Amino acid sequence: MPSAKPQRALARFLFPEGTEELCLVINLRLNSPGAACDGRGSVREVRGFIDLHSHWVAAVDDGARTTEEGRALLEALYAAGFDRVIATPHMRPGMFENDRPALEAAFERTLQAIGVSVEKQVGKLPQVGLASEHFFDDVVYERLVNGQGLPYPGGKAALVEFAVGRFPARAQHRLHDLMQHKIRPV
Repeated sequence: MPSAKPQRALARFLFPEGTEELCLVINLRLNSPGAACDGRGSVREVRGFIDLHSHWVAAVDDGARTTEEGRALLEALYAAGFDRVIATPHMRPGMFENDRPALEAAFERTLQAIGVSVEKQVGKLPQVGLASEHFFDDVVYERLVNGQGLPYPGGKAALVEFAVGRFPARAQHRLHDLMQHKIRPV
């Protein structure tokens, strides 16, 4: 197993059977992809992960404040083996006044500034996409059913968020209604 240097973080994961150990080495220097060791000293590249909840779009919520921070996050995710990263900025009226047009515009600005693509992986950056983390209140629910939310690419599933400690009234009915509109809540 490679030794952990100050510029690397080492995480260990055990398979459910507990018979093999998979070590993920995330190179924080951002110049090489994630690597895994099989417990016998051989190292191989780990790729193909997909991040479905990330806040790398600049200056729209509590995520990346700048395009430089957004780029650094994408580089770190790529180095850890993520080949695709879906941005999910908050759509939460009263806290983050983001609607679909505003988030799409911010996404395009960040894409251009960082140099990433929705169509393919570029250099040491993953392929990206845009969705939203939808706060499940009446306003955002109406946006989702009226086509003004931001479901995951493909339009068949949407990330929803609930208030901490308070489940909305009739939530099960609203979730069922989303399914009726061909949107699977995630």
